[in-house]
Amino acid sequence: MRKTTILFAVASGLALFALQLRADPLDDLISGLRSGVTVDAGQQARILKATGTASSQSYVNSIVNLYLWEIKASIVDPDKNGGWPYRSFLVEGNPSLRKHLTQALMERFEARPDPILVYAAICPAIYAGDEKLVDRLESYLKANDSFLYKLEQAQIDQSWRPYIKGALAKEAAGNKTER
Repeated sequence: MRKTTILFAVASGLALFALQLRADPLDDLISGLRSGVTVDAGQQARILKATGTASSQSYVNSIVNLYLWEIKASIVDPDKNGGWPYRSFLVEGNPSLRKHLTQALMERFEARPDPILVYAAICPAIYAGDEKLVDRLESYLKANDSFLYKLEQAQIDQSWRPYIKGALAKEAAGNKTER
């Protein structure tokens, strides 16, 4: 019976600790402010930095996961989803978002090489005008995944590059009118 009591106490403590780990520290700060607690400026800055970094990383992970879904859907069902690699809002129209997406794809690739990540990075690299990266990505596919390489080769000059060229022209024209 004593072991059961100890195990129950440990399990309860772990459960409470797990709940604290999932709590948003900013919510705790707001609750403290509501009740009149003065927050140390250094602690507030640390919490803001940590939660901001975590939120930003979550956002980057989400956009990469969405784009990878789009890429995979374009491979599995090209008739209905074939335009995703070059028409996704994640690559078209927002250079900053494209840059973050490309960096995140390449970071994931460096952590765990996967031809899908390479294939997914090609259109963002074309949008960025980084032909050296495009060449490296194509070389990787050619050496490591003949299926994706053939698929990419069949589309890059037929649909990807022409569409991206037009999208970049519209983007540039839009930037000129905003100035």
